[in-house]
Amino acid sequence: PLYTLAHDGGALGDRRWAKYGTAIDDGPDALPVAMTLKQNYPNPFNPTTTIWYELNKAGKVTLDVIDAQGKKIATLVNGQKPAGSYAITFNGQNLASGVYFYRLTSGSHSIVRKMLLIK
Repeated sequence: PLYTLAHDGGALGDRRWAKYGTAIDDGPDALPVAMTLKQNYPNPFNPTTTIWYELNKAGKVTLDVIDAQGKKIATLVNGQKPAGSYAITFNGQNLASGVYFYRLTSGSHSIVRKMLLIK
């Protein structure tokens, strides 16, 4: 918190300390500094979950869901995306309970995270 001292100008001086919150607002135009892939939520999930990712530069992006044997189950994103923050919902309604992975790829960079479907 930020504290400020005020004086009312009187002979005795009525000093008051005021407490103010402080914050830095990056604003809606702030871009991520790196490509990131957040943990899905909820996790474990049944049957839907949300996956968030951020791109620090424009480019071709893929977001795939992969089973524990390495087989691609779904492609959630496949195309050009501008830099920014994104969220996508995955529906595992037709899948069996188990561990799945989701992989974000852009250029030569890939990030993989694990999620758990429990029915």
